Amino acid sequence: LSQTVELIHRTFNYHHVGIGLVEGDEVVYKFGAGNQPDDPDFSFEPSSLELGQEGTSGQVAATGEAALVSNVDIDPDDTVVSHGDTRSELTLPIRARGQVIGILDLQSDMLNAFDESDVVMLQSLANEAGIAIENARVFEAERRRNDQIQAINTMAINISSVLTLDELLPYATRLVYDTFDYDVVSMFLVDEVAEEAVIQASEGAPTEDGNPAEMGFKISFGQGIIGNVARTGETQLVNDTSEDPNYYFEDHWASIKSELSVPIKQADSVVGILDLQSNRLGAFDGADVATIETLANQLAVAMENARLFDESRDLAVLEERNRMAREIHDTLAQGFTGIVLQMEASEDVLQDDPTEVQQHLTVAKNLARHGLAEARRSVWNLLPQALEENPLHVALSDEVERFNAVEAQQATFNISGARRQVPAVIQAALLRICQESLTNIRKYAEATQVSVQLTFGGDSVGISVVD
Repeated sequence: LSQTVELIHRTFNYHHVGIGLVEGDEVVYKFGAGNQPDDPDFSFEPSSLELGQEGTSGQVAATGEAALVSNVDIDPDDTVVSHGDTRSELTLPIRARGQVIGILDLQSDMLNAFDESDVVMLQSLANEAGIAIENARVFEAERRRNDQIQAINTMAINISSVLTLDELLPYATRLVYDTFDYDVVSMFLVDEVAEEAVIQASEGAPTEDGNPAEMGFKISFGQGIIGNVARTGETQLVNDTSEDPNYYFEDHWASIKSELSVPIKQADSVVGILDLQSNRLGAFDGADVATIETLANQLAVAMENARLFDESRDLAVLEERNRMAREIHDTLAQGFTGIVLQMEASEDVLQDDPTEVQQHLTVAKNLARHGLAEARRSVWNLLPQALEENPLHVALSDEVERFNAVEAQQATFNISGARRQVPAVIQAALLRICQESLTNIRKYAEATQVSVQLTFGGDSVGISVVD
């Protein structure tokens, strides 16, 4: 579009050349060249006209017939989309596949600047522009489909290694937002008991200066498009929110024109919703629906994996606490009881038989040494608190952050390979190795840079700490 208006302006030296495209029931001006756009403060005024209702451009876009205005000052129907010294105007339809997709608007600062020969010649240019625009749209659509396929593959590879919902939902939301041209991408979790959908992650805002979605915002079943998806479990596509009475955000996000809301289902239950919104009319098509539904299916599997991971981690913590309770009852508690009994016996014979006192003290010391050994054994097998509260990679990352907080060195933490659950004893060993290595670096290495790398292999997991 930019090259088209620039080329026509340079070739014919018109006062102003502009291109507008049909969007819904309006023709919206996109690019201009000439005297006005050279002004850094230039803007199309008005920037859009209603088809068949406003100005020459609106009439041409609606009828598909060229319009020649010899004197804009005396034409009551003309609305000049520019500002400056325009005196005459020629507006031509741009067609593709038999439909008017836009207009080519030419303006002159002289009266009677255009005649029928200009109409014929410039209409041929408008026809060529229509072919070029359609080709560009086909190319962009193809590229968009390729991006969508790549996004599906990327998510399939990566989300399987994200083990918690707190990580998974923001990651998936950001991936969709970065890959596709959507203004707002939000992720909801569905609470079937409360019959509501609660927003958990969101990217973007309806306008550059608009407010993003508020985390924790709730939508009841049946309320708006999202509430209907939560209740019915069916995808909903609305390409003109002004025509849909179910659109819920009209008071907050008036600029949103299209919405696509897709359920995330496990078996027959809706567990979440992936919701997309755009400022453009007709922003979504069948390809978008197929892509987002595929992503939703992948998310459903990843969310189930995350739930199972959380349950297994909670079970591991419970098992660890039960083990400690047994250890304390079977060893430490009995040992402390024996020490107390020996000390009380010592008190009883303290005045009468010093030799017997020494015997009791010797037994108490032996019991204490045995109890200390048992305590060390229990602590060695105990899952560190950091691993009770977080996955391994988070605990390691926290250690690196603590190291950076008190040292002049700069430490970094990275992960390679597909993350997966690791037995508790191995997690504890890896964490202790990292802690001891960082301690040695702090004490002895005088290093300026430290790298901590957690690597998952096919049948192994390893950590390297390099200064």
